[in-house]
This record gives sequence, structure tokens and C-alpha cells, in this order.
Amino acid sequence: MLVTDLNTIRKRAEACEEENVAFRGYVKCELDWDDERFDAMVHDIAWEVMAGVDCARCGNCCKTMQAGLTAADIHRLAAHLRLSPAEFTARYVVKDFAGDAMLGAMPCPFYAEQHCTVKDVCPTSCRDYPNLLKKDMRARMLSMIFGAADCPIIFNTLERLKEAVGWRSRSHARSPLR
Repeated sequence: MLVTDLNTIRKRAEACEEENVAFRGYVKCELDWDDERFDAMVHDIAWEVMAGVDCARCGNCCKTMQAGLTAADIHRLAAHLRLSPAEFTARYVVKDFAGDAMLGAMPCPFYAEQHCTVKDVCPTSCRDYPNLLKKDMRARMLSMIFGAADCPIIFNTLERLKEAVGWRSRSHARSPLR
């Protein structure tokens, strides 16, 4: 059964943070699956979870996260809004600590009435979110842990992944890691 209530997800993700960090260590250092097998497992679980979660009804990522922007995203969004890239940048873009461009407002200025108003031209980071269908998921475990408190898809995928690799039974037997 999928957990979709955001308050429940946040509480459970926070309560499982130490376990999730230990699980990350297990996946990175002890799980004897090759990367292709692990990626395939994450992707299969993520597809199954995504089929049961309506992102449009949730929209929590649009409310709580700042989307990263590429130069192509800025040009595409600016054209859609009939602005120059410089005007778009002045109005909507800030730089993060590394100097990368991102939408400056939370909630997203393009999220209104429970939907994305720029869906056809949205930033690549939005289209790719929650980033569970990419390669090298072992290396992305930390971002999964951080995202689990905010995204029902990430939370449920992470919980099912722990079950799929036998973590729950191992974690009880390995209490020092908990």
C-alpha cells in the first residue's frame, strides 16, 4: 500500500533517517548486486510507485523545492513567456551556493491551482524529478534519502527498495547499524 499523506511521509522519513543512512552504506559497500541489477530494481519499483501516485494532485516538489535551470531551460521558458532571457533571469532566477541558476521563488511561480502552468516547457530538473529512472542509483542514494521526506514517490520507492534487497530482515539482525 502506498503512503501518500505528506505529513505521514515527513514523520516516517525523519524517523527512518538513521536507518536510511545505514541502508545507503549497505547498498554502496555490502550489497553484492552489480550496478545494472541495482538500477533495474530501483527503476522497476519506481515505475510501479509512480503509477500509483498522482504528481499533479501532490505538487509538493513545486511548493517546497527550487528547480535548477540550464541555459536551454531559461531560453525556453523566456520564449514561452515572451520575455528575453535577460528579463526572465532578472525576474525569476537566483544563483545557488555553487553559482548554478535556479528558480528563486518557493512555491514555484509557475505552479498555480494544483498544476504547472509551463508544463510543456518546464525545466529539465522538473521533468526528470524525482530522478529515480537514471543510471548510477547507488551514487544517488543520498539524494533519495533527502527527498524521501518531501516526495511520496521517493519515500515509497525507498521503502520498497529496502524490502526488495532484504534490508528489513538484515537491519533487525544488525542492530548496531540502526
